[in-house]
Amino acid sequence: MSTEDETPLELSSVTEAAVADIVTRMGIDPTAVEVLVSERVTWPDGRLGCIDLSLPYTLEPVEGYRVVLENDGQLFHFHAGSDATPKLCESLTERAGGPGTPEPSIPPPIK
Repeated sequence: MSTEDETPLELSSVTEAAVADIVTRMGIDPTAVEVLVSERVTWPDGRLGCIDLSLPYTLEPVEGYRVVLENDGQLFHFHAGSDATPKLCESLTERAGGPGTPEPSIPPPIK
């Protein structure tokens, strides 16, 4: 099976894991979560577009995923690397209609 054939399944699994994470964190019904963005991306480095200086990271581009969820006006940004394990980027969590841009020190995905 080619990588192209696996991509939709991997993306679906990443999205489902992100939804499950936010459902558990917030104690909400899964039907209350809207998927706004679910895509494969190339992150500019191992930070995956998140601020977490407590861990070492590669300075090389990283293939991965970006999922943005919305619940009751709040946006939740989940980013994943090649391991397809989504991580909530709390520095990017915001109210819908907010600034919606990452902090300047965090480059957006290369795509």
